[in-house]
Amino acid sequence: MQELTEQEAAIYDRQLRVAKNIVLAGVGSVTLVDDTPCERRAPGNFLIPADAQPDQTVAEACAATLREMNPFVQLAALGGPIAAALTQHQLKQHDLVLLCGQPAYLVSRADRLCTEAGVAFYAATCRGISGWAFANLHDYECIVETSKEQPDGTTAKVSKQHRAKFAAWDEAMSCSLQGRSFRRSNKLYFVLRACAELESEHGRAVAAADLPQLGDLLQRLCQSQKLDYAKLVDEQLLEAFTTCPDEMPAINAIVGGILANDVLKAVSKKGEPIRNLFMYSLADGVAAMGKAPIRLREVIYTLSPFQQSVMSGLWKDLPHKASHYADVVRDAVIFGFLPLYAVGKYCENYKEKEKQHHRY
Repeated sequence: MQELTEQEAAIYDRQLRVAKNIVLAGVGSVTLVDDTPCERRAPGNFLIPADAQPDQTVAEACAATLREMNPFVQLAALGGPIAAALTQHQLKQHDLVLLCGQPAYLVSRADRLCTEAGVAFYAATCRGISGWAFANLHDYECIVETSKEQPDGTTAKVSKQHRAKFAAWDEAMSCSLQGRSFRRSNKLYFVLRACAELESEHGRAVAAADLPQLGDLLQRLCQSQKLDYAKLVDEQLLEAFTTCPDEMPAINAIVGGILANDVLKAVSKKGEPIRNLFMYSLADGVAAMGKAPIRLREVIYTLSPFQQSVMSGLWKDLPHKASHYADVVRDAVIFGFLPLYAVGKYCENYKEKEKQHHRY
């Protein structure tokens, strides 16, 4: 595999930085929490200048850069580890919390605390060839715009109020799977569920040494839920997710772009966000979103949203389109063909009368 150049890595990293997209969108305030020293920062992080102080934290350096990008947004950096920032006092000062690259036990704790504080919660992680994002907006209301075809054939946007109930992280990772259809589900969910159980049990992120235990967890899960292990569990995907803790820039770009766009939807309350999981894996090259725990809907990126709307509309509006086509054909016959036919018959009859006149 050809290694990415520094310039290519920076391009992918720009797409990953969710904070940058949110800040440039013009939200009111953003608080960053990352106590990693700048000298140990991730490669390709363009938000940290080359001359940053070694004892400066990643959050402080990124906040300074983002402040220059958009001075109208209030930026702050909290000291200490992420776990120390998850207090009711800190959470209630914000409308939304986004947790990136953290183990499941910390995601579960943050989700419970955000629920108690009434704060929207997002979490996301990229490992190896896969990535996922989780959203819990509790009882959520938003404005959804849909396109509706008018009687004259044009389309108009219609806005309506939409309400949704989001499931908690613990519920999404422990709900019953019996009686559900997995024909269009993403196999990454089962890997994520096994990793979440193991991480919550041991209080740490999974590692390559945990691969046998994860396999046993998935076997017991499928047996208890009466599921087909061979059809639902991808062992290669499990191995890649467990043994490759490093992030791939391409996966970061996809998950980071979806996550940043969805956070802006949640803050502005315009558009329906993911509910509750978004998962992507290079193993199948398909992204999947869920509107409820486990019930997933595929999003295949070969057609644009406009093209998908057109394809679905072809069948839904078939009677109307057939009637419209019949009207067009009728008008063409009445106002196009019949006048020409009548003129032709008149000329033919006139010539025949002239011949008869000269003959007699």
